[in-house]
Amino acid sequence: MRGKIDNRTRGRVKGEIWLAGIDQSLVLDLTGDGAPDLAGCELSFENPKPIPMTTRPPAPWQFGPAGDITAARKVRVFDVPIEEAMAMYRRGETPPEHMANSLYLEWFSERSGRVVIESADYRLQISEPAWRYTPEEIAKLERRTAEEETPFAIAITQDGETRDWDEVRYEQFLRESDASTERYGRLLRKYKDHPDSERIIAREMGWTWLEEALDQQE
Repeated sequence: MRGKIDNRTRGRVKGEIWLAGIDQSLVLDLTGDGAPDLAGCELSFENPKPIPMTTRPPAPWQFGPAGDITAARKVRVFDVPIEEAMAMYRRGETPPEHMANSLYLEWFSERSGRVVIESADYRLQISEPAWRYTPEEIAKLERRTAEEETPFAIAITQDGETRDWDEVRYEQFLRESDASTERYGRLLRKYKDHPDSERIIAREMGWTWLEEALDQQE
């Protein structure tokens, strides 16, 4: 529905995102920085035609590494409504389209896994940058992208594995994520009315980083 992303502090991406149909907003506290077009900036965005969620939303607190965060991803956008474009494809025709900039927000949450918000329809407001990458840093970022050294690739090899993951290892990773999410849901239901629920859940889940964040917030 709308959101704010703040990368004015280097090495930290904070934000808040409101989803249509969901009362509680998503709070982001990520490590890393945005792409050069958003690095050092505060971004506000609004969806002119939000659609309420009917599926379970992500966890309200989102911690982890930032992925690709940019307002300049090039995408193809239809010049006709999506239904008409699909009908043209079925008839073997090519619907008219043009290239546009898309907002692309990606991060890798310890609770929700990979999260992506993407659209070329958002209304954007971007502040003046509080800092900028140097030309050397931009060149380094481009090399990392070319070599596919993404935050996700770095995160999944923290278990000591240096080889590429096969299908079995990915399945194991997904099962571990599902089990962690299920456990968090049980704890959330158990302690939802406790005045110190966040700290208790963090301790039960072994999230020392969350306890430290709560200490800083207090």
